[in-house]
Amino acid sequence: RKRIYDTYAYVSAEIGVVFTIIVLTTGPIWARSAWNTWWVWEPRLITTLILFFIYIAYIMIRQMDGVWDKKARLAAVFGIIGFADVPIVFFAIRWWQTKFHPIVFGDGPSQKGGGIEDTMLVALLVTITAFTILYSYLLHKGVSFEKMKITVEQYKERLRESLDK
Repeated sequence: RKRIYDTYAYVSAEIGVVFTIIVLTTGPIWARSAWNTWWVWEPRLITTLILFFIYIAYIMIRQMDGVWDKKARLAAVFGIIGFADVPIVFFAIRWWQTKFHPIVFGDGPSQKGGGIEDTMLVALLVTITAFTILYSYLLHKGVSFEKMKITVEQYKERLRESLDK
């Protein structure tokens, strides 16, 4: 119920849209060369697309007219749904086994063993670190920008009130 948490959630949703767009555009480019198909209606891709739509719905709710706390409460519902969809995206290949996305960390239903080379693991960890730093930077800048917008709106409201008197 604090505005700062709502601001963090809103900026995170905007960053989530950007990251999800990157996934949904670069994934088919890679899939075309690897599997000779641009898009396959399989669980991981569908749940990622659903996550993208949840982010878009969240942002659309936040852009509606009205009091911020009511918009924030409604948007929080979509935020919770989106949060619940993230593990579904991850576990989709384990729950609904498909021929396109293999299980990398663990094989089969027992999830024992591994499927990633040491050099690829290092590359994965470096990439995760880089994207976490990028997310933190974008979050910091976005929250600063949103705070400035809130401050400007408060000044505009005070100015309107003083002009109406």
